[in-house]
Amino acid sequence: MAKRMERGPRPGFTGGPAQRINEMIRIAQVRVISEEGEQLGVMSSQDALAKARAAGLDLVEVASDAKPPVCRIMDYGKYKYEQKKRASKQQSNKQQIKELRLHTKTGAADVQVKVNKAREFLDKDKDKVIVSIVFRGREMAHTDEGQRFLQSFIDQLLDVARVEAPPKLIGKRMSCTLAPLSMTKSEPKKNPAPEKGKKNKTKATDDSDKVDGASDPNPSAEQAQ
Repeated sequence: MAKRMERGPRPGFTGGPAQRINEMIRIAQVRVISEEGEQLGVMSSQDALAKARAAGLDLVEVASDAKPPVCRIMDYGKYKYEQKKRASKQQSNKQQIKELRLHTKTGAADVQVKVNKAREFLDKDKDKVIVSIVFRGREMAHTDEGQRFLQSFIDQLLDVARVEAPPKLIGKRMSCTLAPLSMTKSEPKKNPAPEKGKKNKTKATDDSDKVDGASDPNPSAEQAQ
């Protein structure tokens, strides 16, 4: 008896449950949704595939756990492209943390290269940057020089960054964290000063009430008594 060959994952499949499409959908009955989102009802998978083919599209299983499974008629290639595009956009919008390492003996030209790189990370990519000074051998006896060196590096980036974590010495490394400045700075709201016109108007009204009360031509009976 010939051994049945197992179907492997489709090309481009990278793991996880495979999404069945077209001829891979072998269940007897499926619930079908059109490309426009219209409910076409329950039908055989062969009829559903025929409808998809007639429209020049694919039949894609979108809810395998439903009973019966739900399939949608769509352009599968376009669907996968849009999924990949959204995933790529989400990844690009995610803030990352970059690290730059220096030594107290690093030359001025190399320091400037590092400053420019940090500026790019902070201002363009909106990523956080950890700047570290690594001490070697006897340099540990002069960590104050390393702190001044690090502060000089930070000062060149204060137009695009703020210090999120100040320099701190841990072991043979002194590090600080820089975060990008926000795009817009919100100014605290100030209470508006009272308008002079309104204030004077209120005062005038009060004075008017006093005058009217003082010169009332018709006093009450109690006052007359």
